[in-house]
Amino acid sequence: MRYGILTIGREGNEYVVCAGNLIERCDVERLHARLSRIREMSKEELRALYKEQLRADPEEGSKGAGLGFMEIARRASKPIEFDFTDLGDYTFFALKATI
Repeated sequence: MRYGILTIGREGNEYVVCAGNLIERCDVERLHARLSRIREMSKEELRALYKEQLRADPEEGSKGAGLGFMEIARRASKPIEFDFTDLGDYTFFALKATI
């Protein structure tokens, strides 16, 4: 069983979804690079990458098609936010999306 946290709230007239969980330290650099790339993309670029990823083979070690973060970014009204907090053997990963 895996553990994580999910919160849904409001900031003004917008809904905010925050999620977090522990990840292995070795995954931080790869995840940071992926999320930074996604955060900087326009909606059109995200749509094109999403379609490309649908046709591609999953990344090695991936448990899915790798579409989740792209889908969140596509639906968000602001760029996604994320952070990593080192906890020793693991790292706490937090993601925020404004809808």
